[in-house]
Amino acid sequence: MRWQIQTGSSVCDLYLCDLFCQTSKLVIFVSHIL
Repeated sequence: MRWQIQTGSSVCDLYLCDLFCQTSKLVIFVSHIL
């Protein structure tokens, strides 16, 4: 999954990518508990 953001700054892309990764890890973590 690629974030296509035309902001001219890679910081935004890295932040969104990291946020997406953290959310995925949280979902996997919760699914293992349930």
